[in-house]
Amino acid sequence: MKKVVILANGDFPTHKFSKNILNQSNYIICCDGAINQLNENGYIPDIIIGDMDSINDSFIEKYSKKIVQLKRQSDTDLEKALKYCVENNFKSVKVLGFSGKRDDQYLSNIFLCFSYSEKLNIELYSNFGSFKFVDSKQSFDSFKGQIISLFSNSKEIKIKTNYLKYHLNENSLVHLYSGVSNESLAGEFSVEVEGGVVMVYQLFKE
Repeated sequence: MKKVVILANGDFPTHKFSKNILNQSNYIICCDGAINQLNENGYIPDIIIGDMDSINDSFIEKYSKKIVQLKRQSDTDLEKALKYCVENNFKSVKVLGFSGKRDDQYLSNIFLCFSYSEKLNIELYSNFGSFKFVDSKQSFDSFKGQIISLFSNSKEIKIKTNYLKYHLNENSLVHLYSGVSNESLAGEFSVEVEGGVVMVYQLFKE
């Protein structure tokens, strides 16, 4: 079974949890210039995808057989990678390097994954925390006091939670940001969703 990681060209993983995601993967998709950092840190890509406008020239020759060059300017390099996963019937993917550097691209990457979460099981890992998407019921490993934030893009979505400080019982979130800074009460919590998709953020331990 492929453990697929997409590495975007943001901040390279430094937190032990995010680094473990990369180390445990067996199929690495690099978004264009992300290969520069991947190579520098001693990893080898399986695919490099993008328009190749930010890749080091030496890597174009070195990894020529692994390059999938797509010049669709309407798609970001991350979207090209996600489309590649859908087209190749990958069911799950973990995204690293999506944050840092440019704030607009950071937000774009999150919204993009929110959209694609209906086509793929997507998890995002930064150097501070993780984002996961729930469309039914899901339990999460946690720890007491962990900061948990919920994001809903529709008032029609009903949310039920267990073992969170601010309990939801088939409530909706009035705004996208209304579920920020909740808190886990135990070693596990659950989120149940009806009518759409909710994004769940978990802050890592330092």
